[in-house]
Amino acid sequence: MKGFRYKFVSSVLFVWLLLSGIAAVGAQETVVKIGLVSPFTGPIGFLGQWMAHSVQVEVDRINANGGLLGAQVRLITRDDEANPARSVEIVREFIQRERVNLIIGPSFSSNALAVKDLIEASGTLALFPTVGARELLEGNPQYLFRAQESTLLTATELMRYAQAGSFKKVAIFSPDDAFGRDYDNLFKELAADYDLEYLGAVFFRIDDQDLSAYALRVNQLGADAVVIPTGNSTLAGRALVALNAVGSTAQILGISGLQGYTFAELAGDAVIGSVFVSVYIGFPAGVPFDEMPTGYAEHVQRVIDAYGVIDGASLRTYPGTALAGSAVQIWERAVLAAGSFDADAVAEAISTLTIPAEESLTGTEVSFSPESHEAYGEGSMYFYSWYKSEDGTYGFSEVPLPGTEE
Repeated sequence: MKGFRYKFVSSVLFVWLLLSGIAAVGAQETVVKIGLVSPFTGPIGFLGQWMAHSVQVEVDRINANGGLLGAQVRLITRDDEANPARSVEIVREFIQRERVNLIIGPSFSSNALAVKDLIEASGTLALFPTVGARELLEGNPQYLFRAQESTLLTATELMRYAQAGSFKKVAIFSPDDAFGRDYDNLFKELAADYDLEYLGAVFFRIDDQDLSAYALRVNQLGADAVVIPTGNSTLAGRALVALNAVGSTAQILGISGLQGYTFAELAGDAVIGSVFVSVYIGFPAGVPFDEMPTGYAEHVQRVIDAYGVIDGASLRTYPGTALAGSAVQIWERAVLAAGSFDADAVAEAISTLTIPAEESLTGTEVSFSPESHEAYGEGSMYFYSWYKSEDGTYGFSEVPLPGTEE
């Protein structure tokens, strides 16, 4: 009878732990899980690896300090090969079998939109550090939060830059994907608010090897500023090479795809003067560690200590994605504020969370609200411009909004 009672109580305890989002491990340890889904193989497989590096060093930091609410954190990674159907399979596995407490990813708009409803219906928390599409947060879902800048934010920041720089006519040169189409729609809607004439978009297929005909069409539009709205550095570089070949003299503006070292390695001197908008990226911009925001500097150092530094022909970069590490920091602080791993309580805590720029792992202020599950808001972004050093290498540095120079 005593044995039966012990087994019954133990079973009830295990079920309670499981339903609370905490798995019992041995007699002394409990574990909570983070599921990361992104491409880990193929042409962009480095993205998943870099995201995993940034997430893992933050998980290691938490565990080395005694865990989170007494529980150890475990990272589970899965390769979706950038395939939306595979993303759905993995997210379903995370929810139903692994019972993760937090999902990070998937990357890219089409993949994220494929799993959006599944995650929300399950009541599982999700943070998206590599998805900018507006549709992701349409309807203000309860459990979904964006941990990177949105297309709306970066588009309006680029329009603000163009206006301040006295550029009047703007065009878009983009891969033909949902991301580029979103920027096209945003410029159609908002360009006039910034005294800009939007001349339209020219889209090219990702598998097109020769972009010269597309670039010629862009040049014929007569824009004095051309926006390349892609997060893929290789595609951004190919677009710029094509524009340069047809004699374009337009100011090049863009987003994260213009910060990758392959952008400069492909385009060469054509990159000089190109401007992109981003969260803070002091390390590849060559800022000394003691001048970086503390949270960002410490995160970068943790990644470098664990995984080293990549030396590209254009600039040195660390193999991490601070936006992904920031997703762990956001969740960690919300769990501590809620005093629980309960998804409803943690979601509520995230929706009122602010992390100052000095403490944020991205060096950029994070600020959510119940009305907006966007981590970053107007005025929080930075502008960077490419240059060529005397030794022939390329780099970029932070630049002010035109007309605001001290």
